Amino acid sequence: MLMTQRELECELCRLSFFSMGTSSVTSWLSARPGDQAPIMPVAPDQPAALLVSIAFAESPSATALFGKAAFEAKCPASIGVNGAGRADVATPLLHKNHEPSRHGAKALPRAVALDARQQCSPFGNVPPADGLARADIVMRIAHLRDLQRANGIN
Repeated sequence: MLMTQRELECELCRLSFFSMGTSSVTSWLSARPGDQAPIMPVAPDQPAALLVSIAFAESPSATALFGKAAFEAKCPASIGVNGAGRADVATPLLHKNHEPSRHGAKALPRAVALDARQQCSPFGNVPPADGLARADIVMRIAHLRDLQRANGIN
């Protein structure tokens, strides 16, 4: 099933984290009822501080294992180590707002591959992940989904 342009832009906006400040990230996370990932205190002078604590999958899939190595090679600079967010740069992908059940199976790969202007959230524009093949994106997402499941985000 294909997404409409608006649905795609909304998904991309949810993944956009590049213009938020630390207090905005903390306020946004604190305001979500049922948030299972505890927020760690973040000082403004710690730009790469983790915003959530992380549990890891006990037995990740082979695809997720390859995805972990690929994720660690490129993704932490923009979305934090293990998708945990970065102060002043990125909110965590390990959050209820990014539940797999909220989005179709094709939504996240398309969101990573394309860019979109801000439309559905206050988080700014989402740049594309340039230079990644579809297989690279799928492996990274498998790793992210394993992390999400291990952290109670289904």
